[in-house]
Amino acid sequence: MPKLRLKRTPAEERRAAKKRRDPHRPDYDELEFREKMWGALEEDERLDGIDARFNDYAHIPDRWTRDAHDAADPQYMDDDEYAEWVREGMWK
Repeated sequence: MPKLRLKRTPAEERRAAKKRRDPHRPDYDELEFREKMWGALEEDERLDGIDARFNDYAHIPDRWTRDAHDAADPQYMDDDEYAEWVREGMWK
């Protein structure tokens, strides 16, 4: 009895096509994926630059972020911390 030859499924067709193709040459889907990834990387780099420019102007004084229990000894403060400590003390 002769061997039955059934129609290939789409998954089997893809596997057979991969075997026939050059293994070192990426297929179209992989090239398209790489292009999209490079585009996303370039967009991230552009957004990082914008974020850095916006954050250059962001300054929150330490007295607004520091808790009340975080009172330090003035002899261990640098000049900016000491100036903020004096300003905070003037308003108490």
